[in-house]
Amino acid sequence: MSSIATDKAAARVRLLCFVAALLIADASPAGAPVQVAPRGLVVNFYTWYLGALDRNLDPLRDSQQELRDYVAPELLNCLLRERLTGDVLPEDYFLQAQDYHDDWKTNLDATHAGARRGPNVRLTLGATQETRHHLFIRLAMSDGRWKIRAVRNGTGATPGIGC
Repeated sequence: MSSIATDKAAARVRLLCFVAALLIADASPAGAPVQVAPRGLVVNFYTWYLGALDRNLDPLRDSQQELRDYVAPELLNCLLRERLTGDVLPEDYFLQAQDYHDDWKTNLDATHAGARRGPNVRLTLGATQETRHHLFIRLAMSDGRWKIRAVRNGTGATPGIGC
């Protein structure tokens, strides 16, 4: 086989690889949601959420678009309705607490906690016995992604908010 024939064959292979790469890139547009495993979603959410609180933001008021990325529409709508009633909420729904410890932002441990009505994640916040706080988070599929559907404190008690 001549050198010219070899060069043409190599050029065809490169062209086919390039076209295949374009087709693959086109099949998954940049705006498409990326599926994150339930535990990863919970850790990502709480890292973002605690960071927002640390910057003195009110995520329900200031960051609804970010909340939509993590929270099921039914839950988010319920929380927004509760906010509109003007009642002072007894505690932060996502934290199941009135306040948070500084070490919660950097000490998050998520474990699988069963799959009753969708995956459940047990989240432990805090590094010490005094600051440790447990949450049970139920997820549901929404728009092709896992999203937070309910949060309960580690004792399993129902939150003061009726969502």
